[in-house]
Amino acid sequence: MPLLTEPNLSGRGKREDLMDMIALVDAKDTPFTSMARKGSKPGNMYFRWQADQNPGVTVGGVVDGTDVTSYSNFVVGYRKELANYAQIFRQTVRVSKLTQDIADVAGIRDELSDNIAKAIIAIKRSMEATFTSDQLGQPDNGTTNPYLTAGVQAWIGGDNIGTGLNIGTTAPVGAPSFITPAKLS
Repeated sequence: MPLLTEPNLSGRGKREDLMDMIALVDAKDTPFTSMARKGSKPGNMYFRWQADQNPGVTVGGVVDGTDVTSYSNFVVGYRKELANYAQIFRQTVRVSKLTQDIADVAGIRDELSDNIAKAIIAIKRSMEATFTSDQLGQPDNGTTNPYLTAGVQAWIGGDNIGTGLNIGTTAPVGAPSFITPAKLS
């Protein structure tokens, strides 16, 4: 049976069909950063606020008609001043003039805009990783140590998760354990 195609000519002189698009294969969400409340910029790199916690629950009852013999003060040991440092995130991009003005890359209308968009995503992902980590806050020493913001895991529980730094308090049982300004420095 005769061949219907010439095997020795494959690839020579054929045009390529390259779609004018690029598929993103590394899509990751940033739910923590997306849900975080956005407010005004901090007035300083070191900022403080107050936090309060409701008391723990009790089970049981009260005998009808009995007098009050004790009371609770839900201020002492429940309200603390918290502090953290702002952290600077930076991602730099650069595109050559020839790439920007002359190169015609499939799926990319503007190389600089594409790089800036990727840098914004990289910063948001870095922020997500930092804010959900157990990183401790740190002041800038002016030479080698940058400002670092404490991640959410560093704020949870009586011990700093992943660091072994004990941040227990002398508050009543069930009261929160906070990282206070003295414990950050």
